Amino acid sequence: MLGSTIFVTTLLFLMMKVQSTTLPIKILTHNIRYAANPPATGEKPWSIRRQLILNELHYHSLHNAESFICLQEVLNNQLTDIMNGLGSEWSYIGVGRDDGKTKGEYSPVIYRPAAWNLLTWQTVWLNEDGAVGKKGWDAGSVRIVTIGTFKHVQSKKTIVAMSTHFDNAGTVSRRESAKIVQRVTANVTNDGALPFFLAGDLNSETSGEAYQILNNASSIMQDTKEQAKWMYGDQSTFTDFDDQDYSLANPDTITKYKVAGDISQRVLKEVSGWIAPDANIVELCERGDKLLEEEVSKVYKGKKVQKGIGHCTTISPSSYITPYTPLKSDAEEAATTLKEGEVVKIQLGAQIDGFCTIVCDNVIVGNSGEVTGREADLILATHYANELLLRLMVPPSLLPYSDEEEQKKAATKKPYTQSQMTSMLEKVVKAYDCNLVESTTIWLFDHNEIESKKKIILAPGEGVRGDGLPESGEVWGVEMGVSLGSGKVKNNSNRTTLHRRTATTYQLKRPTSRALLSEVVKKFGTFPFSLRQLEDEKGAKVGVVECVRTGVLRQYEVVVDKDNQPVARLFSTVSIGKNGMQRLAQPTPIDVSKYKSDKKIEDEEILKILEQPIGKTATKKKNNKKKKKPAKKAAAGDAAAAAEEEESDDEE
Repeated sequence: MLGSTIFVTTLLFLMMKVQSTTLPIKILTHNIRYAANPPATGEKPWSIRRQLILNELHYHSLHNAESFICLQEVLNNQLTDIMNGLGSEWSYIGVGRDDGKTKGEYSPVIYRPAAWNLLTWQTVWLNEDGAVGKKGWDAGSVRIVTIGTFKHVQSKKTIVAMSTHFDNAGTVSRRESAKIVQRVTANVTNDGALPFFLAGDLNSETSGEAYQILNNASSIMQDTKEQAKWMYGDQSTFTDFDDQDYSLANPDTITKYKVAGDISQRVLKEVSGWIAPDANIVELCERGDKLLEEEVSKVYKGKKVQKGIGHCTTISPSSYITPYTPLKSDAEEAATTLKEGEVVKIQLGAQIDGFCTIVCDNVIVGNSGEVTGREADLILATHYANELLLRLMVPPSLLPYSDEEEQKKAATKKPYTQSQMTSMLEKVVKAYDCNLVESTTIWLFDHNEIESKKKIILAPGEGVRGDGLPESGEVWGVEMGVSLGSGKVKNNSNRTTLHRRTATTYQLKRPTSRALLSEVVKKFGTFPFSLRQLEDEKGAKVGVVECVRTGVLRQYEVVVDKDNQPVARLFSTVSIGKNGMQRLAQPTPIDVSKYKSDKKIEDEEILKILEQPIGKTATKKKNNKKKKKPAKKAAAGDAAAAAEEEESDDEE
């Protein structure tokens, strides 16, 4: 049923004739605003708008080969840019309204020839006699409607597509144009015998004559805005030129990160309290996701802010390295429970308006008291390695020093390279007879992106290398992985259930694949999700195969310690500004006194770095109490704890 299966984006006006045969079609209609030179006040030039519009068209037509794109206010140079940007898989019909060739604005219909055969097309001028390039009645500009008849390549079904732009100045012109469009539609569709749609900018309120003529009770047209179950998109016909500043210089960005971080931390703490012997992993993951959704729903109420789960809840058993989230429909894995004494990793995250914070922490199942032996070594090694990594990531000039001379030296010091980071971190973990997990990756975060343009790779495997170092004004997802074994990794036989949408485009063939991707786009955007979160888990297991094979989804395989030894992981989301580093979301700080080990860090350089706070206070506060300086030979834990007291809660 064409009318009920159409999806509309950037909705301005769309009418559709309903037919019983089902053929899902996505129709985009957008007044792109002609390339004025110079641009109007508050308007961005076409050179800037071009890529933004192409991004929108690519995104919304990505997974529906039958998509039609109807544009208005398109000059010839803009149409050339759009067609070049869309690529050779697309074609169009339409002419410039001023001369029937290339002059003036187009109202083109853009389509994929692989999906649609063009049967006939025409341009009708909306004036008294249909003369080319003539204004009609009281119109301020020449007006046209572009009409094409298409046959679907596979089903052989026929549809009529129309794109138009009514006059903004002339009320008579709009009224008479509506009458012409109505007559032409009746002629080309055999009084509605063929399915059709009209898309465009009518410059008319719903109470206006033009709209009423096309949408009255006796009309063969229906406004799909009234028929749609859900609707979103701009309600006006003028492009929104309001720039969004997603940088840390915008206080709103920091606020949203902090709100998301607070939710992530609170839910992580709650889920950690559920960890117990024989607890079922699937049930824990589901409870964690439910709590995330509940907490997110409490913030930014009544505001048009995208928000939700930034990383689904995962529970990774002892030797598992990567996040693990089994499915209910896989009976054997669904029965997996936690074992007394094992080190499990909990990872989850929340996102507010595309600003995501992810956290991961370790819990020893069934142990709430003192920890001894190799488990204590593992937790301490991971803790101190993580604290050192955070300090190594901060550009030296941003770290606070009590001595002015030291501060001047730091300003000229080069940042630590990735290989230097690995070398120093290895000293920490080897002090506890542990090893770094191979190819532990730290990613730069961005708006709607948790794997951006930079990455740091610790203990890189063969042929693997990182790219870039942290700078002021950035947010990073910092991961630390430590193993009681060699740190080498291997894939296990468990089903891969954790995925994330990529920027890759592909015309998926399987209905299950298209359905899965459509649900992913709506629910999760570009953030990690588990197949267990989808409506049809079994169908998702089928559809995900094509999505992964074609690259539209990235899969996160289940990776374990090669020696099947216990592994600990921590994950924090941090920002870097002129005052150093700030933890936006972090695992619950541990009480190092609970972990009894006969091992300790003795490297003087590392102990000195661990004494250093990761950020300097933006505003000094009076404190009459004298602080104890950590002894030069103090345990690393005391040094790190002292540093934490100096951390700033402020961010620029």
